[in-house]
Amino acid sequence: MAEKLNNEGYKHLSLEDRITIQTLLDQCATPYAISKMLKRSLSTIQREIKRYSKVTGHTGNDCLIKKQCKKKDACNLKCFYKQCKSCTRKNCTEHCDSYVQSYCDKLQSSPFVCNGCNKYHSCPYEKRKYNGKEANDMYLAGLHDKRSGFDTTEDELKYIDELLSPLIKNGQSPYAALQAVGDKLNISVSTLYRLINAGAISVRNIDLHEKVSRKIPIKKRKSKEAYAVLSKEKIGHLWSDYLKYTSEHDVMTVEQDCVEGLKTDDATLLTLHWRQLHTQIAIIMDKQDSEHVVEALDKIEQALGTELFKQCFPVILTDNGHEFTDIKGMEGSYFDRNIKRTKIFFCEPNRSDEKGSCERNHREMRKIIPKKVTSFEDFTQADIVLMMNHVNSYPRGILGGKCPYDISMNVLPEDFFILLGLEKIPTKEVIMKPKLLQDRVKARKKIA
Repeated sequence: MAEKLNNEGYKHLSLEDRITIQTLLDQCATPYAISKMLKRSLSTIQREIKRYSKVTGHTGNDCLIKKQCKKKDACNLKCFYKQCKSCTRKNCTEHCDSYVQSYCDKLQSSPFVCNGCNKYHSCPYEKRKYNGKEANDMYLAGLHDKRSGFDTTEDELKYIDELLSPLIKNGQSPYAALQAVGDKLNISVSTLYRLINAGAISVRNIDLHEKVSRKIPIKKRKSKEAYAVLSKEKIGHLWSDYLKYTSEHDVMTVEQDCVEGLKTDDATLLTLHWRQLHTQIAIIMDKQDSEHVVEALDKIEQALGTELFKQCFPVILTDNGHEFTDIKGMEGSYFDRNIKRTKIFFCEPNRSDEKGSCERNHREMRKIIPKKVTSFEDFTQADIVLMMNHVNSYPRGILGGKCPYDISMNVLPEDFFILLGLEKIPTKEVIMKPKLLQDRVKARKKIA
C-alpha cells in the first residue's frame, strides 16, 4: 500500500530515471527488476524501452543463408576469384537479390534490446539499444507534438495504429481491441472512436459493425498525412511556447475564437479579445473555415495598416478548431505573406479555460444574440460593430465599475478605434437585449 502511495505523484519518467534504466539494462537487469528499483509499473518500463530504444543497421553479414551461399560477383565488380560472403570491399547484403535478413535471438525476448550483451561489438546482426540521454531527448521533442484535438505524438499514434487497426479490421469492436492489447495502451474507448472518426488512423467507420449513436458534426476529415503536416506546423506555436514567449516579452495577448449562429447558418463570427483590457471585437464571416479566418484578419490589417496591426495584435492565442489550421496565413501579412504581422499560439486540446476571458465575454454577446435563436445570415458588419460597441461600453464589476473601452482607450492608439469604427456608447444608452439588432434587421427588410 505504501509503495502504491509513493507512485501517485509520478506521471513522467525523468532524465535520471532513464539513465538508471540504461545502467540497469547494461548490467543485464530485467524490466521487472528495473520496475521494482524505480517503483514504477512493469508496463511503464516495457513501453519506455520499446518506444525509445533505437535500431542500428547490421555491421556484418547477417544473411540467413550465408553458410550455404557460394555466390560470386553480386556487385558486378568482376571479382570472381572469391565468394561474396567473404568480400571485405563490399557488403554483399546490399547487392545480392538472394539476401534474407536474419535476427539475433536475444531481440526476440524481453527486454528486446542489446544492452548488456558481451557480443555487441562483434555481432553481425541488426542491433537495438536503449540510451537514457537519447531517450529523454526524444521524449522532450515529442512531448508537445500533439495532433489537433488529440493528446498524442506522431510515434504514439503510429503505435496505436499498429496495435489496434489489425484487430478492428478483423471484426473486433474498439472496446474488444483495447481489451485485447491490455496494458500496452492507455487510451479510452471514446478517444479511440474520435481517432477513427477523424481518420487519424488507418481504421475507418466502415470497418465498424456498430457505431456509438450520437450526432457528429459534419466536417471535412483530414488524412493521416494531413494530421502529420499540421502537427509539425504547430511546433513552436504550442501552449508551452506561448508561456515561454510571454515570459520573455512584455506583450498583450489577444484571444481568438468563433461564435456560431443557428445550425443552418453558414455565417459565423470571428472574435478577438484583449485579455488584459477585457475588450473584444468581432468580424462576421460567410463561412467557418481557415480561408475565411485569414480573410477576416486581412480585412483588419487592410483597415489599420501592417504596423498598427502589429502593435495591436502582437500575440494571438487560439484553440485547436479546424478553422484555425492555416498558421502561415494567420501570421503572414496581407501585403506580403513573408512578413509576419502577429504570432499565433494554440491552447492545449480541450482546455478552453486557457483563454477563459474570451469565453466569458461571449456571455455578454449572447445577451444580444441568444444561442440557438439568432441567425447571423441577416447581419452586416455594421450590425456587429454596433453590438460590440454596446458590449464594450457595458460597465463591469471586475473593472471597478468602468467599461472595457475606458481601459483600452488609454492603451491602444486612437487610430485603432477610428479606423475600425469603434466608439464608446454612453452608459445610459447601452442596450444588452436582442432588440438592439432585431430592430435594424426589421427596418432593412421593410425597406427592401
